Amino acid sequence: MRCTMCESKKNLKPKIENLKYEVSGLDNILVHGVKVYHCDNCGERYLQYGNHEEIDAAIAEALLKKQKALTGKEIRFLRRWKGYSGQRFARLLNTSAAHLYRIEAKNNSANDKFDRLVRLAIISLVKDRNYELHDMFEGKKDFIKYKRIEIQSKGGQYSLRYA
Repeated sequence: MRCTMCESKKNLKPKIENLKYEVSGLDNILVHGVKVYHCDNCGERYLQYGNHEEIDAAIAEALLKKQKALTGKEIRFLRRWKGYSGQRFARLLNTSAAHLYRIEAKNNSANDKFDRLVRLAIISLVKDRNYELHDMFEGKKDFIKYKRIEIQSKGGQYSLRYA
């Protein structure tokens, strides 16, 4: 790989690092094994996280399985992951766009009813899931407690670790 900013002829060599996944908009996502290319000539950095769709799907699965209520940032991540605008998602939830925006912007935990409604809406839109919806709300399946989600890549497949 060569630098596209300064058009240096020198090939950039990758270093493997563990980096926050800032693209998600969440503060607690760490991706292991990110290839980082650094140009010594101009200082430009290039990051190769891998397959963003698979990483986002892994994050969404972890969020849907978490024990505590979703925060505003988590709701925004799930909404964007499914490709919904704020207005369209608010209509799906039968609430106002202003109400949804307030929850997402303040980043407070949603109340139990709104949390359940968001999860139901997102889960109903997820095609391949390995958990049952009713188990999640009836307490038959263990919820996961974590402060940070770590994503590791092995052979092109992503696995989750909760810390």
